[in-house]
Amino acid sequence: MTRDDWTDLSLKLLGEQGPEALTVDAVCDAAGRTRGSLYHHFNDMEALLAGILERWRVLHTEHLIEVLESATPHAEGQPYRLNSLAFALDYGIERNVRRLIARRPALRHFVAEVDTRRTEYVSELMQRGVGVDPVQAELLAHVVYAAWIGFQHLEPEPDQARLALLYQSFAQIVQESLSKHG
Repeated sequence: MTRDDWTDLSLKLLGEQGPEALTVDAVCDAAGRTRGSLYHHFNDMEALLAGILERWRVLHTEHLIEVLESATPHAEGQPYRLNSLAFALDYGIERNVRRLIARRPALRHFVAEVDTRRTEYVSELMQRGVGVDPVQAELLAHVVYAAWIGFQHLEPEPDQARLALLYQSFAQIVQESLSKHG
C-alpha cells in the first residue's frame, strides 16, 4: 500500500466510524496489512493522523478549487459550482475531522488552515464573480462557511440530501440579499 492508500482508507474509516476507528490495529485490520506496513509510511499514530488531515485538505479543499478553476470559464458561475462540489463531499468526514481535532488539540492547525483557505476562496469568488466589495465579501464568506459547517452538525445522523437542500435555501437567501444590495 502507498502512503495515499493508507490515508484514503483512514479517511474512509474516520467518515464512517469516527475518530474512535483511528487506532493502529483498526487501520491495519481494515487494510489487511501489518503494523510494519503502516510504520513503513508513518513513524507513529500522530504522523498518520497528520497524514490523514493533509490528505483531507488536498481532497476536500484544494482538489475542489482546482476543479472549479479549471472547469468554470465564467467567474459568475463559480459560487454555484462550488456549492455543488461541496454537496458531493462526505459530510461524515467533514464532521468527524472536527471531532478528531477536538480530541487532539495539537492537530487543530490543520483545520484552522483549511477553514482559512476555504473562507478566503469563497471571499475571492464573491469579489470576482458576484462583485461584492472585499470587506463585505470576507464577512459574508465567514457567514456562508459557518452555515455550511453548522448545517452538518444539526442532526446526529444527518441526511446529506436534506442538508444540501437546507444549505441551498440559505444560499438562495444570501444571493437574493446580494442582488438587492449589490
